[in-house]
Order: sequence, then C-alpha cells, then structure tokens
Amino acid sequence: MAHELEHSRSMIYVGDIPWHELGIALETAPASVAEAITAADLGWTVEKQPLFLADGTQVDRWAVRRLSDNRVLGTVGPDYTCIQNADAFSPLDPFLKAGVATIETAGSLKGGSRVWMLAKVNRADMQIAEGDTVAKYLLATTGHDGMSSFRLAITPIRVVCMNTLSAAINGKSDTIRFSHFKDATAAIKDLDATIERIDGRFEESAKLFRALAGVKVRSQADLRKYIDLVFPMAKKPESLDTPAPIVNGADILSGLLAKPHVSGQPSTFSPEGGSVLEEDKRRIHEDIIRLFEIGRGNTNPAIAGTAWAAYNAVTEYNTHERGRDADTRLGNLWFTQAGPVAKALPAAVSTFLSA
Repeated sequence: MAHELEHSRSMIYVGDIPWHELGIALETAPASVAEAITAADLGWTVEKQPLFLADGTQVDRWAVRRLSDNRVLGTVGPDYTCIQNADAFSPLDPFLKAGVATIETAGSLKGGSRVWMLAKVNRADMQIAEGDTVAKYLLATTGHDGMSSFRLAITPIRVVCMNTLSAAINGKSDTIRFSHFKDATAAIKDLDATIERIDGRFEESAKLFRALAGVKVRSQADLRKYIDLVFPMAKKPESLDTPAPIVNGADILSGLLAKPHVSGQPSTFSPEGGSVLEEDKRRIHEDIIRLFEIGRGNTNPAIAGTAWAAYNAVTEYNTHERGRDADTRLGNLWFTQAGPVAKALPAAVSTFLSA
C-alpha cells in the first residue's frame, strides 16, 4: 500500500519499534528541537507564492512552496503567514533542555504538508487499574497546507497497547497555551508552572479513566449504543460535522456511576468526521465488540468487561485498525480534532457514567 510518509527518513523514533512500525530508529533521543529536525529531515523551509490563471491573471489564493524542491504543499489565502518547522516546534525546547520531556518520535506526512513531534513527559505514569497504566505525552503538530495550524496538545497514551487517548474533558481543550520565554530566569519559573499545570490536566483525565474502569458494561446493547455515538450513521453524503458534546467530568464523578443512559439521537458527521454507511455499520460493530472482549490489555481481569475496556476498544480500533494503512491512521489520530478520536471519551462518559 502507498504510504503518506514522505520518504524513509521522514520519521524517526527512539526506543521500542512503534505500533505502526514506521520510521528510522535513533540510539539516543534528540537533545533539542534542532537535533530532532535534522534527524527527521525537517530542516527545509517554505514560502508563500502568488497563483495565476493561464492568462496571467493573479487570483486571490497563494501557494505554499517548499524551497528545497519547489514542491507545493498547499494553497492558502492572502492573510496566511508561513511558520517554519524550527519556529513552530521551538516551544518544546525548554521542556527538552530541562529534562522534563523527551522526544520519542517526529516526522512529516502527506509530502511534508503536515509535521509533528511527540515527546514523553518525564513524570510518573498514571495507574488506571492493576497492570494498566497510561503515560503522559505532549504532541506538537503543524501544517503547511493551510488547514493545520500549530498545536501543542496533552496526549495520554495507554502503555499496554499505545492507544492514543483524549484529554479534552470538563469542556476544556487539550491544547496547551503558555507565554513566550523572555529570559532564562523567567523561562525556568514559567516552565515549572507550566509542567505542573500539564501534570494536573493528566491527573484530571486519569480520574475519569478510573471511573470508567470502575463500572461494568451491563449489556451488549449498551456497548452498541456507545459505538453508534462514536460512529453515527451518515444521513446524507453532504452532511456537516457536528462538535462533540461538552461533558463536565467533575459533575459526573461527584454523582458516580449511575446506570447507563444515552440521551438524544446520534449526530451526523462527514465521512472524515467518522460517520458510516449502513454497509459499514455491522463490520465496525463486530470489530469493536471483538476488541472489547480480546483487545490489547482488555483481557486483564482488572478491567475486562468495563467501560474502560469499551473506550479502549474504540481507541484501539482508531489507532490500529481504522484506515487504509498505519501512516494513514497516524495522520488521522494526530491531525484530526473531530470525529471518532474526539468523540470516544465524551461518548463513553455519556453512555456509561451519566445518570
């Protein structure tokens, strides 16, 4: 199958071979963003160039061109400002240099139009149940296609299967915002506060994960309702994506573990957002029910049959099975902020924890 990775060196990783088995292994982690950019062949730059019709008339669109090979990575509007890879990922540098995070993978997809770095936060993993932990990561992504802005996100990853989870709870975004560092002293002070804030957000997520691990899925019917919330039916091919419901995890935890309940009808999403046609529905249900029962880590007696296992059946399906190939799934996970990736946790809370 064709890969979206640009070439064999357009992705690097440190440590164990990733689940997607893509990229070039490094013996030691990059000590800085500059080292990671060099190792992953991301040192190229881009510029904006005007576009013209065949008759020479300039149009109100611009091309984002990579200078190293003149490849056009996307088309943008007149107000678009190009941000170079080195500048986009510079917010990670203080974390790396202070030793509070370590880059584990970096690379580009879709011919260079989308670029990422994934760094592990060097804080204790979160134990959700006996033998089931979630590690803490920061995911930095940017794009040169006019559709992907810079994003630095909190990204929990389940260790047993490397499922990418959601940290967007209580109506909060998973995106990290912090001030620019003006000098070394301010940087250290701001970094300490920032990493504590990030660690706090991870622990908020862990409380919700543990709540899911503490309730059993009562019936396959409830599991199917959950799957339908994450993968709603496509009513019309032209239907638009609808934002995920905002879930207040604190309110849910204060009145813990009432009987499962689903209110309202599933929303309709575009194909990219995760909606499915009738002929795909049975297959998706079968795949996720199988992963609920025997998926990676889900046979652990501490979580077997729980809402946490149901949530991870969906995340494993998104991470390991949904899509044409491994790098397509990688792109969908890290660059798609809507659809099944965003819906999985709110839908689990709505189905299994809401009164």
